Amino acid sequence: PIKRPAGEQFFAAFRNHAGRVNVLGLLALLLFFFQLLLDPFLEVFDGIAADAELDEMQRLISIYREASIEMISYRIKEALK
Repeated sequence: PIKRPAGEQFFAAFRNHAGRVNVLGLLALLLFFFQLLLDPFLEVFDGIAADAELDEMQRLISIYREASIEMISYRIKEALK
């Protein structure tokens, strides 16, 4: 074995391997491929989350509307006493 500094041995692992296999390039290609496969599923989940948020906002609006109607009717009753 050749005696080298630890830093040189560490960075030597990232150089081209035997047969010039670009390991990180293959990894990037695989990740990109899986991203394309998952994208439609993620779009569906985004749509579901947005629909649930809209439903929640509509429910809150109806609750506040009912509460304000009750408050107005209470104040009218109190004013007529």
